[in-house]
Amino acid sequence: MVNESATLFLDCGNTRIKYSHGDDYGVFADLGSLASFVTDGYVCEVVVASVSQQTAEVVGVLWAQGIEAQVATVVDGFAGLRLVYPDVRLLGVDRWLAMLGACQRFPGQDLWVVDAGTALKIDYLTKDSRHQGGSISVGLALAAKSLTGNTAHLPKADLGFSAQLGQDTIGCLNFGIVYGAVALIEQTVQSFGSAKAQVVLTGGDADTLRPHLTKPIIHAPNLVLQGLKYYWRLINELNGDSK
Repeated sequence: MVNESATLFLDCGNTRIKYSHGDDYGVFADLGSLASFVTDGYVCEVVVASVSQQTAEVVGVLWAQGIEAQVATVVDGFAGLRLVYPDVRLLGVDRWLAMLGACQRFPGQDLWVVDAGTALKIDYLTKDSRHQGGSISVGLALAAKSLTGNTAHLPKADLGFSAQLGQDTIGCLNFGIVYGAVALIEQTVQSFGSAKAQVVLTGGDADTLRPHLTKPIIHAPNLVLQGLKYYWRLINELNGDSK
């Protein structure tokens, strides 16, 4: 018998390990924190979505605690979500789960799914859950790191943004990095797809971006994990397990 309250859901990104357990959402600071959480005895099953190089380490930590992780994989047509990629193995599972979660939460709508994390990912879905394509670009922190790490004498951008042209070097960096992402999102939404499409924003940089987006948006901070939970429930239904 499957028990969702005893299931730990992990979203292993490039910079953080996010989790959901019961009604709680949070972030593990490191693998030691994950191991301690699992050994407390409240976890019987773990479901993992990962685009991280730490995948093997995460699975190893769980295995050491006697827990075999179920790893989510992209499946074209799952829950009616049809993908535009010729080879769906090349689509990041995080993007797929964000789209899956958005389709579940907002059925029958044209959707823009914007995940602002290490990379800034934009995907467009029609109301019949057909993926039309998308965009991948550099996220805010990675853009800042690339500039300051590869250009002499530039200070570190703090990504504070007042929607005004910069009046010193840090201000100029902040404007260029943040407004560049804002402009990409808004121009993409304006130029492609339905004018009535709902924009759903998730990811660690959502709070930085959303005050400056002029299009109406819905902030869904845990969209990937919600998609992972939806995936897990449907898998168990297909397997005939009760919840």
